[in-house]
Amino acid sequence: MIAGTMPGDDNGSATTEPAKAATPAPAATTPTDAPPAPATATPSPATPAQPVAKTPDAAKPGDKPADPAPAAPAGEAKYDLKPADGTDPKVVEATVALAKQHKLSPEAAQAVLDRETAVRKEIADAHQATISALPEQWQEQSKQAFGAKLDEELGHAKRVLERFGRQELRDALNQTGLGNHPELVRLLGAIGRSMGDDAPAPTRPGVGDSAAPKSLASFY
Repeated sequence: MIAGTMPGDDNGSATTEPAKAATPAPAATTPTDAPPAPATATPSPATPAQPVAKTPDAAKPGDKPADPAPAAPAGEAKYDLKPADGTDPKVVEATVALAKQHKLSPEAAQAVLDRETAVRKEIADAHQATISALPEQWQEQSKQAFGAKLDEELGHAKRVLERFGRQELRDALNQTGLGNHPELVRLLGAIGRSMGDDAPAPTRPGVGDSAAPKSLASFY
């Protein structure tokens, strides 16, 4: 308790009552029977998760089967083809190119070449047979067109060739048989008659009969 200033004090000073010491608070008591704090475990490094293999889906009805894996490229085959005599080299080159494009075996490529050669020969033979038959056909047509006057027409035609035609033309008419064509006989005969009063050149005996040669052009 703090005393106040008393009147009549000679010193005129205030008397202070000493303060009481504060009573210390009781210390906290730690219970002796409390369990010890658990020790902190050191975490072990985490093991990375392993990838899980994906199970392929089962095939459904109607699904298109997967394409087979492409085969490993093999070495390019060598094509040593054996063409027949007279085969055009371009045919051999084309066959080799075709074989490489379709990866044919050498045996298959040879078979293709042999077949191509055979087909070309058949076509050429048929064409030649047609050409060879034309002179005889033209000769028969000339006989039917002119009848008994065939010798006279051939005589006029011969005069024209002897006067205006060169030997090369007469050889071509004989070799190809074109001299037998009735229209050529008609043309040359008309030109011959228009040449005037010149006597027509005589024809060889037997023209138009059974003894006639195979080609009328031989009389030109």
